[in-house]
Amino acid sequence: MTPQEAFDKAILHLLTQGKRAFRGGNCYYRLTDTSGKVLMCAVGCLIPDEMYQHEMENVSAVGLLEKFPALHDVLPNMDMTVGVNILTDLQRLHDRSTSWTDAGPALSFFADARKIAQDHRLHTDVLDQWEARAKA
Repeated sequence: MTPQEAFDKAILHLLTQGKRAFRGGNCYYRLTDTSGKVLMCAVGCLIPDEMYQHEMENVSAVGLLEKFPALHDVLPNMDMTVGVNILTDLQRLHDRSTSWTDAGPALSFFADARKIAQDHRLHTDVLDQWEARAKA
């Protein structure tokens, strides 16, 4: 997975899901909500179902790669310093309460996502398309 693919997948997932995987003051890679729907954070959606383990919860993106080395094969394949940074940035975007309202992503979500793209030299087509559909 390239950094661009990871960014696009995580952003589209968060926008489509419309809320955080959050309960009791904590964010989760995977969380089943009260309706039975499985919610995933920005990094959680990048982890294939067959590789997810409950023990991953409460472990940072950096820690995931250290404790679960098989994830190196599926998460962004790049220089790991850069790779960890984009995973950490996506994780923070999901976890930041100011990125969300009860109705979904806040305006700051879009600005913060664009900043992540800029910092990692990625394009923002996924955001541009989402915003264009919302205006239509």
